[in-house]
Amino acid sequence: MLTLAGSIVAWKRTPGLLSLRKRVAELEAILERAERDYYDQLAVELAVILKDVLGYGDTERISVYRHRGGAFQMIGRYSDNPVYRNCGRSIYPDDEGIIGRAWREESATANLPDPDAESNLYHEVLENEWNIDRATAEKFTMKSRSYVARALYEPKGVDRVAIVVVESTEAGILDRDEVLRALETTEGKRIYQFLERKQSLEPDPRYAREEGF
Repeated sequence: MLTLAGSIVAWKRTPGLLSLRKRVAELEAILERAERDYYDQLAVELAVILKDVLGYGDTERISVYRHRGGAFQMIGRYSDNPVYRNCGRSIYPDDEGIIGRAWREESATANLPDPDAESNLYHEVLENEWNIDRATAEKFTMKSRSYVARALYEPKGVDRVAIVVVESTEAGILDRDEVLRALETTEGKRIYQFLERKQSLEPDPRYAREEGF
């Protein structure tokens, strides 16, 4: 055992291996910075859409979910409210919530009961209509009442590649037609072009989960 331990120590101290380990650590740090930059740059794009184009504020949020296999990865989010900007879960089942409905039907909207005044009804609607159980819903960083979601397509308009969700903690504040029109045309194109330009930097799901995205 002592011989083996000594061999391991000697292996770790080998100059060539130490240099290699240092290089790997440097490359991992570069990757982390690139992925962090990706989130920050997409947030800038989303802020323009949410604030300047749609005219929403502290009670609203916009998020982008990339579809990967049987689930979604949240790859971008913006809200003026720093609490709502927190990312919570990083991976979402594609049969759950507004993103799952929009993935199947191209677009979707939802209007929910007041989570404070009608907590039980709020959770019943989420579970019965949107396949989100109470344990999951209670972890939400933002208990929204209004949602509008739209699928993003690749340029030929054949394959859906992501879902964009605009949501609000206020009832009746989202203009469904305005949001869908923006996401179907110029602003949806803005997001898709960003995804294409930055695809090589798109965060790995494992890194996103570790970082809380």
